[in-house]
Amino acid sequence: MDKTHRTDSSLARAARAGYFGARQLLGERLAVLPTILRRARLAGRLSAHEFEDASQDALLALWRKLDAFDGRSPLLHWAYGFAVLEMRRAMERRGCQREATIDGLSIATAEVSTPVDSERLQREVSGLDDGEQAVVRLRHFEMLTFDEIATRLGIRTSTVKTRYYRALDRLRHRLTRR
Repeated sequence: MDKTHRTDSSLARAARAGYFGARQLLGERLAVLPTILRRARLAGRLSAHEFEDASQDALLALWRKLDAFDGRSPLLHWAYGFAVLEMRRAMERRGCQREATIDGLSIATAEVSTPVDSERLQREVSGLDDGEQAVVRLRHFEMLTFDEIATRLGIRTSTVKTRYYRALDRLRHRLTRR
């Protein structure tokens, strides 16, 4: 467990214990989720009002499920999984097709017979090779562009894109075959 995970775990424990400062800091850290979801284009099939409702529902669910956070992954990675599920539920309630568009790539989720929980998603991402895993995490959890990822990793942008799309295909395959 690296320093970030330990810090996130300590913050979650303190917030669960009722420490005001920890609750406030956790709330500030989680407040970025609606922006992340908008950037991932998960809001496109919902009206602005429906998106805001779903975002608030996701944040409330996170507070209720905070005891489940064990610190094995960064807090925002864990929170993102919950938020994505809440967006999908909102789209289902609205009757939307279960599909998300990320960077112009349509990801059909109707193939997945059961909802994907954040822990399972984390396990599957962790099962990718190191290069693919790094690209997916930087792209979706730090919201970096392909060029920014290439700079950070010291590789070409075309290599980043190849790793990214290969990783998405592997994740899609793993999540639909189980």
